Amino acid sequence: MAVVLEFFVKIFLSKLSVFIQGEIGKVLGVKKEIERLHRKLSRIRFYIQDAERRRHRDSAINNWVKELKDVMYDAEDIFDRCLIESGRLLEAQPSASSGVHSWFRTLNFRRNICDEIRRVNNRLNEINDDNNVVRRLVEDKHEGRLVQRSSSTSPTHVSTDIVGTQIVDATQNLISKIEESKNKCTVLGISGTGGIGKTTLAQKIFNDEMVKKQFPNRVWLHVFKDYSEIEILKQVLRGVGGNDVGVETKAEVEGRLDPLLSGSLLLVLDDIWSANVWRELLRNPILKGSCRSVILFTTRHEVVAREMRADYVHPAEKIDEGSGWELIRKIVFGDGEDAIISELEEVGMEIVRKCDGLPLAIKVMAGVLFHKERTKTEWKKVVESDLWFRKEIKLSNALYLSYEDLPNHLKQCFLSCAFYHGISHRSDIIRLWVAEGFVIEELDSLMEVTAKDYYKELIARNLLQIDQRFEDGRLFVMHDVLRSFGEKLMEEEGIIISGENHCMNFQMASQG
Repeated sequence: MAVVLEFFVKIFLSKLSVFIQGEIGKVLGVKKEIERLHRKLSRIRFYIQDAERRRHRDSAINNWVKELKDVMYDAEDIFDRCLIESGRLLEAQPSASSGVHSWFRTLNFRRNICDEIRRVNNRLNEINDDNNVVRRLVEDKHEGRLVQRSSSTSPTHVSTDIVGTQIVDATQNLISKIEESKNKCTVLGISGTGGIGKTTLAQKIFNDEMVKKQFPNRVWLHVFKDYSEIEILKQVLRGVGGNDVGVETKAEVEGRLDPLLSGSLLLVLDDIWSANVWRELLRNPILKGSCRSVILFTTRHEVVAREMRADYVHPAEKIDEGSGWELIRKIVFGDGEDAIISELEEVGMEIVRKCDGLPLAIKVMAGVLFHKERTKTEWKKVVESDLWFRKEIKLSNALYLSYEDLPNHLKQCFLSCAFYHGISHRSDIIRLWVAEGFVIEELDSLMEVTAKDYYKELIARNLLQIDQRFEDGRLFVMHDVLRSFGEKLMEEEGIIISGENHCMNFQMASQG
């Protein structure tokens, strides 16, 4: 998986410190070279944070970071081999013959590994001496601290998405279409660019009290681009109260599904990339049932919207500036603090304009502002960030700014959520963070408890969302736009792992 370089170096330096203080380095005869490695990395480390922040808009700095990452992967490999060799020495039998063999083996290993560490140190010298890059980097001798704020309004609740009259009018329009339809099966759609609020609108309809009364069966499916047909059918079966234990084929699932489709069904297909999920997979089994059904889909692709042959497609619109500011205000301030709100409204509106009316961009920026001091000076720094001037769409710039505002350990946790497609349980991702070493150990606190705080922090920053089907927060979802953004950050050095064991391969920068 891709790594945040500053976090990687920090953890590696801690390992080297333990190694230097122990006896392994002396036994293997590599202690002096490891000490040199530790000193060189310690000098370079102070420039890494600024390099990571600027790498996405400066090709020279980006190449510098890539080269340093390559060296780090090689250094970690050498370190692991030293640990393995020391383990072999400890396990060796104390007999004379084995002792001679171990001595020759150790001598040969020492000679080879010392040469490799020297080569790594020489490469680090070249990186540190690259004045074209280093002289442009800002030395940072303190680590950013995570500012914890409390708010009477949780920034994670779905109601914070619902602001202004636009979404209210759109919701009522689509509910009216549902009420007016006399068809046994009605297909409705919501289309628009990524991050414009399609899912929020669909959630508003899905959770409407009148809709709940009309449709005893309501099923929400988030449809991944590389979805599994059998898993999609099983989710529908479970959603209408069926049991999928022991079923292995589509025919078996459909056989169990048919008798359960007697009550009215609302099926939401969120963020579909192809009409096939409806027309070739779900349409026939649902039409076989005796129930009235409404299919509500969201898509960012106009071609898919046409191929769905919907009865009506609502074009999602950008929110106006007033609604954008209201969304920021609700997330950052909740209720109250009127004097501060009035003082910050002007600069807040500047941030809304930079987000170009895209609710997702506004939400992640609100997550940044939530952790800033509530002063014009601090908010102006956000407005004037050079990340807004990247040659990207405005949504991407907002996401970059939100990502760069994260402490390094949270950057690593965010990337892991984008990396592992199949993980959606809070407990699973927390265990992963602990196992991968992403959690910073704190006094008087279990690492699992600290990791849970990381999870809450990513939720509060709107980089993860609680699955609305489970209000206790046990499941999370990552917006596809945010996942794609994370994948873009990792595209040179990772593979994306999905729950169905499908992998998306990226070029491995460290293997060449």
